[in-house]
Amino acid sequence: MLAVRFKRNLYSIETSKSYYNYLKNKIPQKSVNVYKLIDFSPTHDFSVPMFFYIRQYFLAKKAKLYAQSPLDYLKKNKIIPDLNGRYRVLCCLMLYKYLYSIHYSKITILLDDYPMRNYYFILKKLFFVKNIENMVLLKIKKSLISKKNFDKLIDKYCLDFR
Repeated sequence: MLAVRFKRNLYSIETSKSYYNYLKNKIPQKSVNVYKLIDFSPTHDFSVPMFFYIRQYFLAKKAKLYAQSPLDYLKKNKIIPDLNGRYRVLCCLMLYKYLYSIHYSKITILLDDYPMRNYYFILKKLFFVKNIENMVLLKIKKSLISKKNFDKLIDKYCLDFR
């Protein structure tokens, strides 16, 4: 809603059908660049998938689609949106893999809620991290992780919806 108030474009990929419909009715379409649903239904509050441990392998496929979305947006628009939602680490990993593969290190990724979430600290192995209040700026650094281990890391974070 802040994006609309400050007349900013909004990039929104939602996992909750009910929240997607809520936003669709609240936000004028002209203020939206990308707005789509990757349906993880049913979900709890804050789009947390219900019955996650029963459905985790089914949801892992959807997680890859979800994490691919910021990368698709980057390829099309040459900018990365603020990452704020489910599968943030996975989104960062997918972006890193692509940017590293094309030897592009000038892009900065903005990640929300970093200091409060210790499971984000895996990203310190891949990015230079600069804290700005509740957010961080991530800049790519050279990885010491092999491609095989990197793919395992992606598979691991497909099962982590945080």
